Amino acid sequence: MRAKTPSFIAECPLRTTATDEAALSKRLDAARQIYNAALGEALRRLALMRQSKDWQRACQMPKTVVDERSGKRITDEERSTLSRTTWL
Repeated sequence: MRAKTPSFIAECPLRTTATDEAALSKRLDAARQIYNAALGEALRRLALMRQSKDWQRACQMPKTVVDERSGKRITDEERSTLSRTTWL
């Protein structure tokens, strides 16, 4: 998505030696590989999670909960409190 405000990019060349360029290139390549490996693993886990039966059941659950007695909506905080204590 494009920014709605005016912007600009300034590119300034670095003054480096051949040794500096080689080291910088290796480090940037290593960082790229680590990033892509982490991203690939996260996307793989996301796909597995979305395929799971538990996830699909959770997606079918209603977004809001209504108290049966009062007919009022229950907040997320109240819901988490109820879910922790109802099984005791």
